[in-house]
Amino acid sequence: MKRWLLGVGLLLANLANAHADIITQWNFNSSNTVASTGTGTAFLVGGVTATFASGDASSGSSDPLVGGGDQAWNLSAAWNPTGSNLSQGARFDVSTVGFQDVTINWDLRQSNSSSRFSAFEFSANGGNSWTTLTNPSLITIGNASGTPADIGGQVTAGGLMTRNTGDRWLNNNSVNLSSFAAVNNNANFSFRVVAAFDPAGNTFVRTDTGASPIGNAGTWRFDMVTVNGVTAVPEPSSIALLSLVGIGGFALRRLRKGRAG
Repeated sequence: MKRWLLGVGLLLANLANAHADIITQWNFNSSNTVASTGTGTAFLVGGVTATFASGDASSGSSDPLVGGGDQAWNLSAAWNPTGSNLSQGARFDVSTVGFQDVTINWDLRQSNSSSRFSAFEFSANGGNSWTTLTNPSLITIGNASGTPADIGGQVTAGGLMTRNTGDRWLNNNSVNLSSFAAVNNNANFSFRVVAAFDPAGNTFVRTDTGASPIGNAGTWRFDMVTVNGVTAVPEPSSIALLSLVGIGGFALRRLRKGRAG
C-alpha cells in the first residue's frame, strides 16, 4: 500500500514539475533535411533552391559540432523585388502530439544580397492556412555571432525580423507559441520562415544596405532548427480525480483488511 501511495505521489509531483523537451531538431550535419532528433519534414517554399554549406563560416552557428562535419541548409533565391510577399523561404512540419507550450529556435545567416526582412508563420492544419506572427513580444532575435555589435537585428512593431548587416549568423532566434492552443497536441502543426517586404516600401530590400533591388542569388542559411514543448499534463479536474482514485484505493484496502480481520 505504501508503495502504491508513493507511486501516486511521484506521478503528481512529475505533473507539477513539467519542463520543456526537444520535440524535433534539424542540425543538417548529414547534408539532408531529415530531422536529427525526433521526426519532422523540411521543405523549400516558393521555388527556392538549396544546397548544404558550412555552419562554421561567418563566426558560426550554435551547433556544438565544429569542423567539416558542421553543415547548414543553404537556401538560394532571387528574392525578386517584384515578387510576392511572404512567398519564399523554408517550411517545417512536425507533430506536437503529447506536448503543449511550444517554442521554436533557429539560427539564420543572411547573405548581403538576400532579403533583409523575414516573417514567422505557423499552421494548425497542415499548411492549408497560415497565421503570421505579428506580436513582437513573442519573437526574440538571437545572439549575433562574432563582432562588431552592429551585426545584430531587431523585431519590428509588426513582428518582422530584420538585420543590420549580412554575412553573419544570428543564433537562437526564437518564437513562443504557448498562447496558441491550436498548436498544442497537434499532429498537423507546420511553421515556416519566409522573406518579407520592407514595411516602409512594400518591396524586398537587401540585407546589407536596405536598398532595392537585391541580388539575384542571395542566400539564407539555416541551422539548429529546434521545436521544444512541455509534456502535456491533465487538466486540474483530472489531477483531482487521480487524487480521489488514490484516496478511494486506500479506503478500499483498509476496508478489505478490516473484513479479513
